[in-house]
Amino acid sequence: MPPNLTGYYRFVSQENMDNYLRALDINVVLRKLVCLLKPDKEIIHTGDHMVIRTITSLRDYVMDFDLGVQFEEDLGPVDGRKCQTTVSWEGDQLVCEQLGEKRNRGWRHWLEGDQLHLSTTTIGRLLLPPLHVLLRDPRAGWVENRTCPSESRIFV
Repeated sequence: MPPNLTGYYRFVSQENMDNYLRALDINVVLRKLVCLLKPDKEIIHTGDHMVIRTITSLRDYVMDFDLGVQFEEDLGPVDGRKCQTTVSWEGDQLVCEQLGEKRNRGWRHWLEGDQLHLSTTTIGRLLLPPLHVLLRDPRAGWVENRTCPSESRIFV
């Protein structure tokens, strides 16, 4: 049975985001802006329905979807594109496939202990993904920092 990812995750650090955005052909100004953001993430997971909210000081990005059901995703706030997106489970990993202008674009979330990892793909290859480390707000019971490997983002 897949894990329940419900939680609020706070940003700590990020690496390699510029290379990922460059692979998506994001212009240099937007790349620089995105690299300055410190996104938090809130996930509400109820049965086969999920809401994933990425929260920044600039704007929020919300994905609201049913698992396994394709939907049109408007990535306008991210890179101005639209795509057909399907999010489903592969074992204990939440896998997103985004079909559109950029071939084989998507991401994967999985838990290791209390850490939420995120890796990204585009143009048919696993990139050295942007690395994020996040902590839960102490008011929500999260208290310590974590180190993380360079092959994934980690949301704690």
